Amino acid sequence: ERMKKSIWFLKNEREEDPYRKEAESKGFNVRFLTLLDFNFVNQEDLEICLTHPEKYGGIIFTSQRAVHSLQRIKNENWKHHWKEKAFFSLGTETCLQITKLFDGLNVKIYGKNEANNALELSQSILRFKMEEKGGDNDLPLLFLCGDIRRDELPNALKSNSIDFKELIVYETIHSDKDSISIQNLFRKREQNEEGKTEEESPEWIVFFSPSGVDNVIEEIKRVKETEREKGDFEFGVACIGPTTADSLKRLNEFTNTAAKRIVVSSKPCANSLMEALLSN
Repeated sequence: ERMKKSIWFLKNEREEDPYRKEAESKGFNVRFLTLLDFNFVNQEDLEICLTHPEKYGGIIFTSQRAVHSLQRIKNENWKHHWKEKAFFSLGTETCLQITKLFDGLNVKIYGKNEANNALELSQSILRFKMEEKGGDNDLPLLFLCGDIRRDELPNALKSNSIDFKELIVYETIHSDKDSISIQNLFRKREQNEEGKTEEESPEWIVFFSPSGVDNVIEEIKRVKETEREKGDFEFGVACIGPTTADSLKRLNEFTNTAAKRIVVSSKPCANSLMEALLSN
């Protein structure tokens, strides 16, 4: 019997993770590797913002983790005061999390079907601001983000004179949990002895963010120059979204040939990713 192909997702697995479900349904062995850990911060400031719905027109999310920062708030009364507000979000997964958060309250989410990156999300926000003038919609937006967020969205909002308040709700820290597995990917195959069986190289590894790429580069640097594999990788590389694709170019510095195949998912969701992989 032919061995199942394996796929490694460079992200923390969450409950009923759609990436696991989708990949397993296509016959892959699935593994999630933890590169990053997260701490929630500024919870008190967040609660203060939420007790003042009259100050904001809505909330902008660019990650599921920003939604999770709201799930941690014990007193759920705030939801009733915010349910009429506008919510702006990237990607179907994050939108699902927002819907779950406001369980049963029919909230309006903009950007979910058309915004696949920060620039497209800023266009959704701009369109909303132009079409839905008056009342709450003229108030500043609350932008919940992480400590290493990109500049594209805030810059686009500023250049279109859209007023917003930014609040960092989580910070990103490096995790060593799966360091050895990552390092072994970039080692010459015969270097993997370490008294244990050689790990099966995956068919695909999937990156989800530029910070994931940075972390992998840090791991490659830990592998001695003489032990590094400089030829073709045995795996394909896939990623979610154009900004991550762009940062993958930095892997070239460490190997003569980067992965032979780099596949970019057109949408930040599991089924779009699997479609892209299977058509390669």
